[in-house]
Amino acid sequence: MKENYFIAFIVNEFYFLQIYEYLAKLLAKENQRVLFLLEKEHPRRSESRNKKTLKIEEDFFRRNNFDYDYLNADLSHLSTTYIVCATHHYHHYKNINFKYSVLMTHGIGTKKGYFNEDNTNYDIQFCEGSYRKEKLEELFPQAKTQFINVGFAKLDAAVNISTQEKNELIEKYKLDSNKKTILYSPTFYPSSIEKIKRRFPDDFKDYNIIIKPHFFSYELKRYARQRLILKHWNQYHNVYLAKADEFNLVPFMAVADVMITDESSAMFEFTALDKPVICYRNVKLRLSYLLNKNKLKRRMDPFIAQFNSYFRNVYTYSELRPFIDECIANPDADKEKRKEITDKLVGKTDGNVCQRIVKTLLDFSSQA
Repeated sequence: MKENYFIAFIVNEFYFLQIYEYLAKLLAKENQRVLFLLEKEHPRRSESRNKKTLKIEEDFFRRNNFDYDYLNADLSHLSTTYIVCATHHYHHYKNINFKYSVLMTHGIGTKKGYFNEDNTNYDIQFCEGSYRKEKLEELFPQAKTQFINVGFAKLDAAVNISTQEKNELIEKYKLDSNKKTILYSPTFYPSSIEKIKRRFPDDFKDYNIIIKPHFFSYELKRYARQRLILKHWNQYHNVYLAKADEFNLVPFMAVADVMITDESSAMFEFTALDKPVICYRNVKLRLSYLLNKNKLKRRMDPFIAQFNSYFRNVYTYSELRPFIDECIANPDADKEKRKEITDKLVGKTDGNVCQRIVKTLLDFSSQA
């Protein structure tokens, strides 16, 4: 017997869920059946998924009453109207019985991989700003894909958060309501974690500090050193260290006053909430990257680099404190810059992005 789902979300990596969760709940309210499909094998690495990670994923789906299955299983029983994925590896999904395909990437569209011709195999690609849409149309004028600028779906939950919900999060994270809150959101590589002093929480003891590492910092063996540093910081009373299953950055962004990040595209997300971002450019590189500058150049995102001037860039630990204090004292100092980059890269931040996506999907299905 065939099972019919309106939409199937492909979860190549667990942290991609933060782009889908709010949208999936809206679709469920429209009485549309939603399915999540997990990968037991890493799509870009020759290793099996961490069993602990899979359990976290499965617990999340059960807790939210979402149906799920595995991408590498026999899926011939499915009759799926749409498939939405967060990667350009289109050919990975050929074992699914679907009618139409939709691409919604998990990050802001600056990375080179987001402008891959493989992405034009989809029927629809939702874009989160004029930059991505115009660039795609310029690069692929003959593409069959409909490029639709709707905004960045992930931010809806932060924009729409109520005062009560925000206060509940402050209580949950054990934050001092009399202090301003720093959100430190480093990526996994190249990361600033090893370049931040061990006394970091003590140096900022008059602030709340939320530390939200990239999921790979928890999952991959090579980042064991990062986990030791995180464990040390977690001993301080003014620190809330996000757990591995707290994959969604949105609640932390909603309660924070300023963000410190490094090479993460989260800088654009926090900026879109009209809050100040400090980019800590002091990152730890592996020896092979230090010896081979071309390898480093390929690793770093040149598209992000062109927007460096929009942020407060810090290169030494000693600079962090004065920059943080300045951002807190004058939060509107870079307001015009934030608006400019948000309009270009993120698009509308009215809290209705997912509503526009739902309407587009429903309209498309009714016409097809």
